[in-house]
Amino acid sequence: MSHTEDASRAALDVTLAEFNALRAEIVARVSGQTASIGIGVTALGAFFSFGDAAATTFIPVAAMCMSLLSVANWYWILFLGMYIRRDVWPRLQVLGEQTDSPGWERFAIGHSFNPKFVSLGTLFELAATATFFIFAIWSMVQSPPTGVWMWVVDIICVTVIPAAPAWLGLTFHLEARKELLRPDELEGPSRDSAPAPSAT
Repeated sequence: MSHTEDASRAALDVTLAEFNALRAEIVARVSGQTASIGIGVTALGAFFSFGDAAATTFIPVAAMCMSLLSVANWYWILFLGMYIRRDVWPRLQVLGEQTDSPGWERFAIGHSFNPKFVSLGTLFELAATATFFIFAIWSMVQSPPTGVWMWVVDIICVTVIPAAPAWLGLTFHLEARKELLRPDELEGPSRDSAPAPSAT
């Protein structure tokens, strides 16, 4: 085996190892997101069932924290998937001499603007957010805030719960649209690493 073949094989092994590590990270974050949502819904339900009026007043804050934790995991799942799609997968295609292999990411991005898939994806992704939002509103109805600052805090919490995932979904939706407008990025290795969408 020549030096060039050795180098190509080593590069392929490194890229495969990176792909597997990123995939494992995505799986771990999906599991963590699912667990945090389950724990959050259970805890908020316990507040309503066994907590007194004073404890119920903290539900909007707790619901916002749970929602943001879920959104944080969602962000990294989407960002890691975008990096695989834009950088790792094209490199694997070139190193494996399979430059036209479609792959899951290309299939997914090609269907991301189909109204049926958009509506189903939105329903599933925002189900947890809707649950936390309902808990927060319900707690404000059951135990109205007692002062101006409590009202301000609760209103901020209730606003952030749907706003954070909406911002995240829109950000990555626009990134996906850019990829459809620049399909050459799916045909070969990208020149630059995929930048993370700004959090501000």
